Amino acid sequence: AGTARGRADGFSVDSLQHLRNLKAPVPANGVNTLLDFLVQQLERSLPGDLEGAFSEGGEQPVVKAAARHKLDELRTDLDSFKAKSELLMRHAEAPENDETLRLRARRADLRQVRELSPLQSKLTAAQDSYQDLCLWFHEGIGKPARTSDEFFAVWDDFLLAVQSSLAGLEKAKEGKRRASRSVAGSRRLAAAGFKVGPAKAD
Repeated sequence: AGTARGRADGFSVDSLQHLRNLKAPVPANGVNTLLDFLVQQLERSLPGDLEGAFSEGGEQPVVKAAARHKLDELRTDLDSFKAKSELLMRHAEAPENDETLRLRARRADLRQVRELSPLQSKLTAAQDSYQDLCLWFHEGIGKPARTSDEFFAVWDDFLLAVQSSLAGLEKAKEGKRRASRSVAGSRRLAAAGFKVGPAKAD
């Protein structure tokens, strides 16, 4: 489902910030925000699944790498390089140059076609894919679309927030496990006849 103005099942990446900022009514057990709650629920349903997003080859390293590049600038640089290369080829193939130089120019021209053309095709495919991604996430509706580096930087920040939330939940779990072990130990001591009381402050 969807229209030319955006996928109906997509959403704006601006909402990712809202997930991080919306506070829980009663923070508890490492859940302080809506994002923490969603992470907790996903961990309960699919334990360990989120952690894979941060491993080598996972989503976060890929998104982080994508955030380092501006597709539009890459296109401009590649087109400029090709134009300069073609200009040099034309000068080298001028009739006033000797046959050896013209032959070298033709060979260089063939290498350029073999090397630059596939790069241009891949870059065009990447730009088309990014446009589809923008459509899915309603980029460019009501305001200019983010550049590719800005878009993926938003996702990278969000995924790092998810990772931080995971760490916070794990810390809360570890605290509960320590408390549980402490209570169990106290009960065993009490059952053995030892008097157990609160630890004295130094």
